[in-house]
Amino acid sequence: MCKSGLSFWKIFSDPIGFVVDLLGFVLDKILIVFVDPISTWLTTALATFVQLDGARGGDNYFINSIGTIFTRDKAIFTTLDKWFVTGGFTLATIFFIVRILKGLRDNLTGESEPNFAEIVGSYAVSLVLVMATPYIFSNFLLKLNVDMLNSFISISGTYKIQSGESLSKMVNFCALEDPWQRVFTRIILFIAFAIFAYASAMRYVELILLYFLGPLFATSYTNRSNLYTTYWTESIAVIFTQSLHFFLLTLLLMLIRNMELGLNGAFFSKLILAVAIVMVALQGPKLLRQYLQGAGLGGAGSVVRSKASQAMTMFRYARSTAKTNKAASGK
Repeated sequence: MCKSGLSFWKIFSDPIGFVVDLLGFVLDKILIVFVDPISTWLTTALATFVQLDGARGGDNYFINSIGTIFTRDKAIFTTLDKWFVTGGFTLATIFFIVRILKGLRDNLTGESEPNFAEIVGSYAVSLVLVMATPYIFSNFLLKLNVDMLNSFISISGTYKIQSGESLSKMVNFCALEDPWQRVFTRIILFIAFAIFAYASAMRYVELILLYFLGPLFATSYTNRSNLYTTYWTESIAVIFTQSLHFFLLTLLLMLIRNMELGLNGAFFSKLILAVAIVMVALQGPKLLRQYLQGAGLGGAGSVVRSKASQAMTMFRYARSTAKTNKAASGK
């Protein structure tokens, strides 16, 4: 139990100040009663979403975790996984047939000289990507994220987050003698945990969509579209958002546990910094997506296609020139 920090003699020297301190003391007690139990649920939710990604559960752990959350019949999602892969094969074949027919038309009409070898090669690569995308997603990227997360948690020491732990156990609020300091820090920390828990739930739903739709996005390689590159940019941003969130949450705990005493400029400076950490966490995948695109990953596909298009144009020009020279020498 924390000291009240109230001085009843203050009612004679500073009655308004005494009322303000009393109000802060009452609010602090109300927050302890209502916020602490809810915070245990939030920390449990955060720990649960870490386990759902599955670093130690085998190749089908992610699919099994989806079945555990939504239904007791895990076979439903295993069947859905096979259906989406089959749908990817079908869609890639449709794109391949369309490209072949379009190439035959262009060849007959003389509009262009299609590269049938490139069309067949793109189709073959697309089929491989349809099969490989779910495996890379669940058995490489998801596990890499969880391994990074576990490594980070292992070195965070006393700042690690325990499942079912309340705010009062995470932070020694009694070290803050002013009741309003305890009120402000409890509110900021509670809002942060609520946001992180909600963001983890949103991320998990996005992971489900990205996992199942992956084989369908892989078919876009048949048309040499940039959609598949965009898919991986989005997937990487969503997957590694969890590591970013836990890093920011650990920084927040470090900051809160080392708050300045008293309602002064130093305390409010750290309080504003805590709010900034929460605001950055709100951006989540958007922040990582900007960094990935800035690093050139998001535009890699378009650059490759541009270079390939330039090379094909030069090849066609050289070929047409060779035909013209051959015809001229034959005359």
